[in-house]
Amino acid sequence: MADLRVDERTLTAVSTMVSTASLDVEVPTTLTAGSAGEVGSTSVAAVLDETTGQLARRSTLAYEAVQAMADFPARFVLEIEQAEARLSRGLSNGDPAGVGVE
Repeated sequence: MADLRVDERTLTAVSTMVSTASLDVEVPTTLTAGSAGEVGSTSVAAVLDETTGQLARRSTLAYEAVQAMADFPARFVLEIEQAEARLSRGLSNGDPAGVGVE
C-alpha cells in the first residue's frame, strides 16, 4: 500500500486562503420582498417572486457548499494530527496499531 504524504503547511495555507476569501452570494432583501405592487400583475408578480425565492435558496446552498469546502483542508489536517497522536500513544503503550487508545 502506498504511503499518504501530507504537507501540513500547504494544507494550512490553502485552508487559510480559502476560508478568508470574500464570498458574496446573498440575494438582497429588496429582491425577495415581493413584487406585486411594483409589477401591477399578480400572476407575473407570483412568477417573479417564486423565481427570486428559488435564486435566494440556491445562493444560500452555494454559500454553504463553499463554506464546507473551505473548512475541509483544516478539518483534514486536524483529523490526521489526531490519528497520528492516537497511533503514537498506542506505540508507546506497546500497541502497534494504536487500537483502543483515545
